[in-house]
This record gives sequence, structure tokens and C-alpha cells, in this order.
Amino acid sequence: NCHPFMWGRYLWMHNGVVAGFSQIKRTLLATLSDAAYNAIQSFHSDSAVSFAVFLHHLPDMTSAHPPEVLLHAMEATIATIQSVQRQHSISDSSLLNYCLSDGTTLVATRFVSPATHDAASLYYAEGHEFVRTGSGSGGPGEGCSRCGTTNRNPTTSSVLHESSYELTYGARGARVAFVSSEPITASTADWVAV
Repeated sequence: NCHPFMWGRYLWMHNGVVAGFSQIKRTLLATLSDAAYNAIQSFHSDSAVSFAVFLHHLPDMTSAHPPEVLLHAMEATIATIQSVQRQHSISDSSLLNYCLSDGTTLVATRFVSPATHDAASLYYAEGHEFVRTGSGSGGPGEGCSRCGTTNRNPTTSSVLHESSYELTYGARGARVAFVSSEPITASTADWVAV
């Protein structure tokens, strides 16, 4: 029951909180089609239930859809959650930073309700390539000069530090795009706040 949640072609991420989740969970689950309900393995987190609500709003959970359909399903997901919160008189702040990808399209939200509250941060970056940088940055067989960690297998290792990777830019436009709660490279110029 952890990120990213996956069903078929879809990956889902949520950073934030659905206010009053314990009070509204059963009502949200009651709105789901059988297919959307059965697609999720656990309903313990607001993130997983939000994903099920998204799947419910797709015209067909197994087909590829154009970006406009995915956007509409995302908007309907947020509207459903807000409607159920109103039914239960939930007025606490909801932070609904969602990311959904089907492998081709990415839909990301930075949403807070009520709108008078501060939203959680969200950034994006686009570039040509995301590459490991510098000596001592945890490359294969190297130790990190900052923390002493040895990274013997680059295919299974994690990013050790923000400065371990950088976004490069090519003449032919963006090939990669990232959406993140916070900048994940040392160069803050790479990142645009949403």
C-alpha cells in the first residue's frame, strides 16, 4: 500500500491529505463501480482510495485515453472528494497534489481546499537527459565523498544526494520531464514552481 499505485497502464501518486478521510472513506467507496473497487488492493490510505475514484471516472479503465479524458477524470475525482466532504461537513484543509501517468501522458495537480489555505509545493523540470554527475557521487564501485556510502550497483541504487544527478539540455527540445514536491537536483534554475 505505497506509491506509486498501479493498475493496468496507470500509475498514481498523491502528496498531501484528504481531510476527514476516516469519516468519508465508506461514502467514497460506495461511489465506485465494481471494476474501480476491485482494482485497488487496500483502502487504508486516502491515496489509494483517491486512485480508485479516478479509475471510476474513466470511461473505460482498460483503454488508452487522450489527455483531455484523463484531465476530465482527474477533475471529476477532485469534485467527488469535495462533494463527499461537504456531505459530511468536513471543512479542514485538503492537499491534493496528484500525479497520474499512463506512460505517455502526465496529469498533475496542485490543489488545496479551501482555497484560502496554503497548497503543498509542486515543481516541474524538463530537459534532454537526467544523468549521474561527478566523481564521488556514488557511481559504480565508488564511495560518496560526502557520506562514505558505497554504491556498487547503479541499476539498483538510489539517488544519494541532490547533486548526484543533473538535468542536461539538448538542442532538440525536452525528452524527459519531472514533477516533484521539491527540486531534486542542486540547480534550482531547472525547476519551475507550479
